[in-house]
Amino acid sequence: MPLYSGGQFMRTPLLRPWMKILALGLALIGCASAVPLSVDFDVQPRILRLGEAAQLTVTVHGNRSPPAPPIANLIDCDVAGPNFSSMFNFINGSLDQSGSFVYQLVPRRTGSHRIGPFDYKVGDRMFKLPQIELNVAAPTTVPVATAAGSGPTQQVAIADLVFARLDVMPTNIVVNQTFELRLSILFRDVRLDNNFSLNNWAPAGLNLSPFGELPAQRTMIKGQVYEVRQFRSQARALTAGHQRLAPTVRGAIIIEGERRRRGGPFDDPFFDGIFGRGVQTRAIEIATQPLEFNVQGLPEAGRPANFGGAIGHFTLEAQVKPNDGAVGDPVTLTARIAGNGNFDSIALPMLTNSEQFKTYEAKMTSKELDGSQLNGSKTFEQIIIPKSMEANRIPAIGFSFFDSDKGQYVTLSAGPFDLKLHPATAGSAMIAGGGPAANSPTGRDIAYLKPAPAEWHPRSVAGADAGPLFWPLQALPPLAVLAAFILARRRDARAGDVRLVRREQAPRSARRALRTAGEALAKNQRAAFFEALAAALRSYFGNRLNLPPGDVTVEGLRQQLAAAGVDPVLAERVQTLFELCDRERFGAAAGAFDAAAAQAAVDDTAQLLRQFEKVRL
Repeated sequence: MPLYSGGQFMRTPLLRPWMKILALGLALIGCASAVPLSVDFDVQPRILRLGEAAQLTVTVHGNRSPPAPPIANLIDCDVAGPNFSSMFNFINGSLDQSGSFVYQLVPRRTGSHRIGPFDYKVGDRMFKLPQIELNVAAPTTVPVATAAGSGPTQQVAIADLVFARLDVMPTNIVVNQTFELRLSILFRDVRLDNNFSLNNWAPAGLNLSPFGELPAQRTMIKGQVYEVRQFRSQARALTAGHQRLAPTVRGAIIIEGERRRRGGPFDDPFFDGIFGRGVQTRAIEIATQPLEFNVQGLPEAGRPANFGGAIGHFTLEAQVKPNDGAVGDPVTLTARIAGNGNFDSIALPMLTNSEQFKTYEAKMTSKELDGSQLNGSKTFEQIIIPKSMEANRIPAIGFSFFDSDKGQYVTLSAGPFDLKLHPATAGSAMIAGGGPAANSPTGRDIAYLKPAPAEWHPRSVAGADAGPLFWPLQALPPLAVLAAFILARRRDARAGDVRLVRREQAPRSARRALRTAGEALAKNQRAAFFEALAAALRSYFGNRLNLPPGDVTVEGLRQQLAAAGVDPVLAERVQTLFELCDRERFGAAAGAFDAAAAQAAVDDTAQLLRQFEKVRL
């Protein structure tokens, strides 16, 4: 199967399903209730350099045609706009019709700028838009020698421009507590590649989740604006003791330079106008300041009997419904635990059977947690049946956790819960008592009627009269078991061979990226096209050579291909395509987007990767 089929990307319209979806959407709009009127006000970024623009956004929920807010004539700021847009969304079953005003703010001086407060009237309601502070630093530039030079001077400069930091939250940690490790990469006046990897990263006694990237931020340090890329991992301490983490981050900086002639179909001045100047990447090691913290063990003194391992800060709410009924009628005890901590260790101890109550196993009915899985709530329900008129009070329930900030156990309770009972009917009394009815019959309760057959026949040998397909069908189950066994063995073998798995993923990942590039080309989206084309190359060669994302660079790939004995002509084509993508992605693009040249780049990439499918790496 070819990696890419150039030419047209056909789409078949599915008219009927879309008509059904449209009809359903219109029905939902008609039934949904409107959200209440509210206003959101924000300015981003709040830290910027002189000459950069910040975006001020005012969004009115519950009104698609609000009046323009009083944003004008700000001191020391040039204001452009607004640009207005309206939309509607469904939020928890309610229809939100909103309108947004977007302004561009360009500060005229460095220092602190206060935006607002403003009084904003929408309809008959007055809203107070809060004050927001902007911090503006002077523009900075990096000398060319610092960016592209070599030697000790350059190393010191890079260390000042790029560094990393590792933080732990919270700082008071005990065994089995879930906490957050946050890696921050701070940089200014340089361009960083999007891929990073961690070296010297094998923490003992910690269970870590993969790092996930958080939204980018900015910060100001000593009057300099730093871009901040943040990555978060959820960690759990398995043992008590001292922890010292000092990883290094491997990344790459983007260096602009002159275009190097490499020959081939792209060695033409025509492409200089399309794709701009050449760029290079150079791998760097970003050191992090060592992070040290202590993990304490859970104290034995004062540990409640119902402590189940929950650590953090929690609240407990509970109620019983209905609280007015007959003996033998079920009531539902609902308990909700909310707060911050390791929710996976929360299991509310509920009531058990007693002389007065019959209980059923408690079940968790909802779990609402944020992206960190540390903040939110769990809700439990338990069915309880009062057995007699004396069962008019359900005992209190309790929940215990360890407060790591205070260093002590906390027990929460809710209840008791009073019931208003009245005598049960005869049917419910039997259910509540759980015993047999007063006048239950004795002897055989059910008599099965089996009519005698009209004619008796001798029993035949199994399969003798079953037809020609009987015995072949009998062979299907053992063959299915054998096939499942072979597939399981093959799956286990593949699971242990990462290189084989990545080898099989290489063409599939490249096909997906090339399809994305074709879609971007059809829409004349220049940036998206070259990003997808670069992704096709990175994913293919990264999987074929079993390389981490940060190691898929032009120089590193050239060395890998040379060591594998690849034809120099093929290696040269790979390098040319990588440089072509880097120039467009990181360089200063010039001229109009040439669809024919872009299609030629896609076709050349597809043909090249097909050839590499026949090369042993």
